[in-house]
Amino acid sequence: MANVKLQFEVLRKDADQRRVYGWFSVAKDKDGKTLVDRQGDVIEIADLEDAASDFIKEYRQGGLDHTGGAPNRLIASLVFTPEVQAALGIPPGVLPQGWFGAFEINENIFAKLAKGELLMFSIEGEAETEDIEVGE
Repeated sequence: MANVKLQFEVLRKDADQRRVYGWFSVAKDKDGKTLVDRQGDVIEIADLEDAASDFIKEYRQGGLDHTGGAPNRLIASLVFTPEVQAALGIPPGVLPQGWFGAFEINENIFAKLAKGELLMFSIEGEAETEDIEVGE
């Protein structure tokens, strides 16, 4: 098993409740193009859905740089597969295929976020990797 860090950009922050929302990981952009993440990895939407389910069942918390415990609590999570998007009435080409969610974070981390010191969060996990060829 290889350690994997899924990163997401903070899209919305709520100072009163210390909630942050964003894409945890995106498998394909809204046009269906497979994305390569910052570590050079590609994840299929079905594998991402499995990883999200495992994270929710087993962990549901996050930290900062994997130190000092995991004081931040998962408060929202949805994997936008093509099937989920269709069920919600979202036409193809509007949203990417990926995992979107939110954390309620502690005061110290929110202060760093508010100052612009943090732009992303990481969720650490494990994965079995394999070499593949990514087409254009």
